[in-house]
Amino acid sequence: MRRRNGLAIDRGECFPGLGCVGLAMRGPEGPVGAISVVGDGRSSLELVAPLVVNAVRAVSEELFGVTQP
Repeated sequence: MRRRNGLAIDRGECFPGLGCVGLAMRGPEGPVGAISVVGDGRSSLELVAPLVVNAVRAVSEELFGVTQP
């Protein structure tokens, strides 16, 4: 698993053949949840990562009026 500013990428560490990209969502007082995408571990997860980041930013702003870095 690699972490970059809270972004985690998993390639088969938990389940062989599956991969995951996830990012924690923070509210004004700390973590409140996360968004992750699970799929074929052989796919290019780096291409999905920006979509997960954008989704977390959009939901954070909608719920809390704050934009995550």
